[in-house]
Amino acid sequence: MCGIVWVSLSDSNNVGNHDLLWTTIELLQWNKHRGQKWYGISVATVDGEIRQHKFSDIYDPNVRDKFADIIDRIVSVEWHARYPTSWWGVEDNSLESNQPHYLSDNKHSFAFNWNIANASEIAIELEKTSDVRFTRPIFDTRVLQQMMNQMILEEGENDMRRILERVNDQIDGACNIAIMERSGSLNLAKDRWGFRPLSFTKTWELFKFSSESSALFKTWERSEDITFVKTWESVIHKPDVARIYHSDMELKEEINKSRCFFETVYFADPETKLWWEASSAHRYRLWQILARNDNNLFTREDTLVIDVPSSSRDSARWYAGSKLKLFDTAITKDPDQDGQRSFTATDKERQQILEDKYIFNPLLKDKIKWKKIVLVDDSVVRGSTLKFLVEKIREFYEPSEIHLRIPSPPIVAPCYYAINLKKPSELLARKFFQNPNEPEPKELDELAEFLWADSIRYMDVDGLIEAINQDVNDMCLWCVTWNFPTPKWKKIFAQQLKDWE
Repeated sequence: MCGIVWVSLSDSNNVGNHDLLWTTIELLQWNKHRGQKWYGISVATVDGEIRQHKFSDIYDPNVRDKFADIIDRIVSVEWHARYPTSWWGVEDNSLESNQPHYLSDNKHSFAFNWNIANASEIAIELEKTSDVRFTRPIFDTRVLQQMMNQMILEEGENDMRRILERVNDQIDGACNIAIMERSGSLNLAKDRWGFRPLSFTKTWELFKFSSESSALFKTWERSEDITFVKTWESVIHKPDVARIYHSDMELKEEINKSRCFFETVYFADPETKLWWEASSAHRYRLWQILARNDNNLFTREDTLVIDVPSSSRDSARWYAGSKLKLFDTAITKDPDQDGQRSFTATDKERQQILEDKYIFNPLLKDKIKWKKIVLVDDSVVRGSTLKFLVEKIREFYEPSEIHLRIPSPPIVAPCYYAINLKKPSELLARKFFQNPNEPEPKELDELAEFLWADSIRYMDVDGLIEAINQDVNDMCLWCVTWNFPTPKWKKIFAQQLKDWE
């Protein structure tokens, strides 16, 4: 998964009056949970130069040094944060592979977030119709780069809006795309299904664009001034004429929205607005619904609710509050290891990451010993993290029981747009449930035993939709229902099934 931030002067005549590098670092701090492996930056100057730098630390002191000679001439900055994941199971795992990238004319820089599921199909077609050749394995970043290079030759460098329309007509992906011109102009397009959030603010001084809307008001923008980019919409900002343009892209076919429910369960910051509400409101309702079924199971005197940090912390507090139970932070993350995500690793690497990442509080040993624990996690994918934590909690704290509560349905299908899974067989729910949408009590008991827990309970799909408060036809529920979210997805999945056999 990835996060993108862009900052530009509202009027290039104000060049030198703002430290755009510092402004973008502030925004990126509130997007970095979307990608803490690599970072990249492009800057455009008032005299038409584009310069890039790639690095692995958001606070890298060399960033400013790289741009010291032009820092007073910068009119636009484009940042990208990522984990090196890809749905075909091979990672483009190098610092230089990180975005942003130049286009072939060296007059444009581009970045996008998330994956393009039909990248291989597009690459093969490009090889048939042009002189472009791709090394194997094929990576979606390279494919998008070559697509736009070809379109620049056909459309002319000034028609970026038309290029974004053509790209969105061809790709099957949950990616929001930005092209920065050497003049500092920004050309932005939201994916046509609306999988991922995008928002911006514009003042008389600055234009700010962010994957997370919470990043904007946490950096002193009023929430009422934040604009949410609509599905199919393109936004063009030109600092040289102090103007911003909105337009709906002219796509070949109209399609249903397909908003990713995982944004509200896991990806998004709790304060980011998704579909007119902060994601924290959705999470609160998820736990209200899930807690209904736990009436009289636990008492305040003998139960402690703890979370799997840190995306589940708010959920654990709300679950505890709804049942009048005690909550405590019994597990924390080592801040030096917080950027390491186990879903991007091999089994051996994943185990070491988990050992290094989580810290258990010895001051809580006496408080937890012989009590019932309700352990809250936002979702279960492979189950390796959850099993590790349950084993460690039993060994370290010695509780009498451990009960697992999950506010999302069982994950039954790999996502081509986000989590790096090679096969459906890697998913824990598929190993235990005959019908994952309605698991049998015996199957839940067997899964709990495998995880060293006393019980496990998931949210069902109906409860999920009730909590999110959206039309089910506007949501992407592929990973929990097997319902194809896009027209090309069925074809892509059929090919993958052949490769897995």
